[in-house]
Amino acid sequence: AFGTVTSKDGHTLRSNYERLFFDALIQENVDASRFSTDGYYPNSVLRYDFFFPEINIYVEIAGMTDPAYLNKLETMIKKFDPIVVFSNDFISGRYLDTVKLIKEKLNDN
Repeated sequence: AFGTVTSKDGHTLRSNYERLFFDALIQENVDASRFSTDGYYPNSVLRYDFFFPEINIYVEIAGMTDPAYLNKLETMIKKFDPIVVFSNDFISGRYLDTVKLIKEKLNDN
């Protein structure tokens, strides 16, 4: 689902997968002030889904599979090395491992 969706606490996100990831962060007590959503990578027209400035980690929620998006994703990976969470990670629940990893890194910081 692409467009605009709202998280449990009222933040606007661009997809249901982004909302699931956002809500999982909040549920893990990662305060929303510790990350930003839907901004631009440095010196780029490409947008990130999540950025955690304290630990310098980007997260890309890769829910689309069309060739144009996959080309952009490949560029993001080469230039900015985000953690990529794929749609099947939401189906399997593996996205929660990424949420917990980020929480641990923020707590260690």
